[in-house]
Amino acid sequence: METLRARAMELAAPRIAPTTAPQVRIVAFTWRNQSWAVDSDFIDEVIPVASVTPLPNLALTYLGLIHYRGEIYPVVDISSVFDIANGPRQKPTHALLVKCNKGAIAIAAAGLEGASQVDASAISPMAAETAKHPAFRGLTPGLAILFDPVHLLDDSRMIVNEQPATTASVEGILQ
Repeated sequence: METLRARAMELAAPRIAPTTAPQVRIVAFTWRNQSWAVDSDFIDEVIPVASVTPLPNLALTYLGLIHYRGEIYPVVDISSVFDIANGPRQKPTHALLVKCNKGAIAIAAAGLEGASQVDASAISPMAAETAKHPAFRGLTPGLAILFDPVHLLDDSRMIVNEQPATTASVEGILQ
């Protein structure tokens, strides 16, 4: 009888839903022998890149421009922005089109590692002496450097001719 009573009490106990940690949806990619990640909420699209049109006298943070669906995007070398140059500059095979209220850029990628969800608590903060840029958010469990593109676009090096990095329509140019 006691066994039945204990079982009945266990089954009658209120069920408490397990608490889940907030999740961060990321897209991870490689560039210059480093793994990088960005919150997928800021990624408009990931596209293949056939070629980048170089522009003279641009800062090293830019590789040039790409044209996609009637828009022109500046292509950013993320490792130059963060002063992490692991290996030679390379030709991007993909670009992550990142858009936010501050503008739009194409982030160069040599390879795609994929999309995933990460517990926010699993993202390791970077040490103050390592995090040289306010856009650094931390390291993912897979050791990709997670960055915030909104803070990235706050960087003064993202401004060319006193204009923020944004997409530009080419309709007027082609007519």
